[in-house]
Amino acid sequence: MFQFAAVQFLYKTRSVLTDNLGNSRTQKSTQEIQETIERLQTGAGNAVKLIGAISERSEATVVETRQVNEALKRINQAVGTINEMNIQIASAAEEQTSVSETINQNVHEIVAITEQTAQGTRRAGAVTQRLKALAADMSDQVSRYRV
Repeated sequence: MFQFAAVQFLYKTRSVLTDNLGNSRTQKSTQEIQETIERLQTGAGNAVKLIGAISERSEATVVETRQVNEALKRINQAVGTINEMNIQIASAAEEQTSVSETINQNVHEIVAITEQTAQGTRRAGAVTQRLKALAADMSDQVSRYRV
């Protein structure tokens, strides 16, 4: 019976030790799980903060992009206005060139007419001189025929 009692005692002791060891393992596992949960919560909190910061920056980027888009639209309109002005300036320059060419042609015609007038005036001068000489000659001949 002593052996039976000793076996029983050892069995109970083993059972208590196993329970204590199990409780110790359970406590250790629970502590490890708790630490893991805390790390996960800290990581999740950091991730939420990071996502919030990224979201804020994304919103700021969207606002900046809209502002840049509006500025580009204004620049595009200004370029369109400048192009229209360039077309008007080119048209005015073409008109001025056309007018200048017409004036140039008119000046050449005036020069040609002036040259023709000068030649006519020289001829008229020569004819006048001839007529004067003929008149003087006629006057001499008439003065010889006195009646």
